[in-house]
Formats: sequence, structure tokens, C-alpha cells
Amino acid sequence: MRPSDVVRTARRVVDKSKDKRPQYATVFARDLNRVDVRVANSPTVIHHVGVLGDMQSVNVGDVVRLIWQSDGRPMATVNAAIIDNTGVPVTSDTYYEFKEQTSAPETPATGYGKLYELSSNFLCFKNDASIQIPAMVGRVAFSDFMSWDKNSGMTTTTPESDIPALQFRDNYTDYIRSSFYLPHGWAGKIATVAFYWAPTTANTGSVIWGLSFFRVYSGANYPTSAADSGTIAENTPGVAKRVVKSTISLSLSTFAEGDLLYIKLYRSGSTDTYAYTVTLAGLAISVV
Repeated sequence: MRPSDVVRTARRVVDKSKDKRPQYATVFARDLNRVDVRVANSPTVIHHVGVLGDMQSVNVGDVVRLIWQSDGRPMATVNAAIIDNTGVPVTSDTYYEFKEQTSAPETPATGYGKLYELSSNFLCFKNDASIQIPAMVGRVAFSDFMSWDKNSGMTTTTPESDIPALQFRDNYTDYIRSSFYLPHGWAGKIATVAFYWAPTTANTGSVIWGLSFFRVYSGANYPTSAADSGTIAENTPGVAKRVVKSTISLSLSTFAEGDLLYIKLYRSGSTDTYAYTVTLAGLAISVV
């Protein structure tokens, strides 16, 4: 395929677009006999079969960008510019091949998004608000935590009329615990549990929270000890009902795909220095 053939093919796509803004045609060299032509602001894709032998500078995965004016005519310079193929996806009929990135790319232009793989092995999406979202289950919010198994004597309360919460008492090791199926891609990662709590008085002191992960899997007995555990001491803000967000990160290094993750969150009320009840409003776990 000669460069002029690529230009003509791309221009046919642009001419079909009703969008009168300047158009950008992107040519993906899929293999030495096939290219894709895509135009910004248009979902149109043309699979053009030809021989790229005459385009000596084009390699598989290279990208060619061509720019047209709003009337569909080429600008003064229409020479195909080859962009370095580092990080450019190689396409086929069945997959896209991404070059792994060590860090998130720059924020895309308004109205666009970027899909990429990080060296942490996460496939991610970044939108034009600079928010990075893993293209997998990266966070689980436990909306049912109020019904989890809990220490005897624990009760619920409503710090405000529409906000139910669980009460963790002073001088007790109150806890909640439950299990859930480990999401795909989580095994071997670091998981962070974020939880929102508040003191019930304006008194100050330190609240000690603890977290434990237990691995439950086929072919083994129920665990007698945690796979990982940790604690954090948080000072109360000195304002009754003032919400505090705390996080504890633990390892899933011993877990495997298909395991159950059993979680236990507790307060060491018998050893911390805040001598009053605290309330828990919610928690979530993530590997983001």
C-alpha cells in the first residue's frame, strides 16, 4: 500500500463524517497486509486490505495521523507522520495488545478517555477528569455490614435520623466479620479497607482499630490464624459525631484465585484511651 492509498482511504472516512470540526484520522498498522483507519469523533472503522511494502517506515503497531479541514479537504501538509509505536496498541481481529505502563498517562483531552495497562498488571481507564478507574472490580463496598456476624451485645444506633450505625463499646473487643468471594485479579495484591466512624462525645482519646484477613479455600481446614492482620490508633477529633476515615492495608500474598476472603474488623476498647462508645457507619475494601 502506497502512502497515497492510506491518505485516500482515511479521507473517505472523513468525508462521511457530519462533524464539521477538524478531523483526525488514525491509521493502525495491524500487520504487513492490513490497516485500520479510525477518525476522531466518529465510530467508523475501515479495514483496508493492501500491501504496506511501499511504506518502508511503517511497522506493525505504528500510528499515522492525518488532519483534515472541516470541509473534508486535506490541510496544506498531508504527508503521513509516523508516530513512534511505543505504547501504541497492536490490533488484530480478536484483541488489542498494550505496552505495559509504569505510571498513569497524562489526562486525555476533554471528551476522550485512555485505556492502558499498568505494571501492577491492572487494566485501567482514565477519563478527562483525570480519574483513574481499574477495568476490573477494584473496590467492594459492604452495604450489608450491619448484618455481619458481631460480638454479643453490640447494637445499632442512628447518630442522625437517616444514618444508621453500629456501636463499638469501650472496655470491649467488639467486632464484625464476614466473608466474600475474592474478586478476579486480587490474589497476591495489597488490599486496603477504608472505614468511617465517629466518637459519640466531644472527649478526646485514641481509638485502636484492628483488621484481620483469613483465607478460606477448598482442600484445607478452616484457618486457625489470620493470613495477615494489623492495627491502627486514631485520635478522636474532639467533636461528637465528627466522622473520621481510617484505612488499614493488608497483604493477599497467600491468596489464590477462587478463594474466600474472611474479614474481621474490631475495636480494642479494653486497651485504647477513648473511654466512650464509637459508631461505625460503613466500610469498603479495594486494591486500587
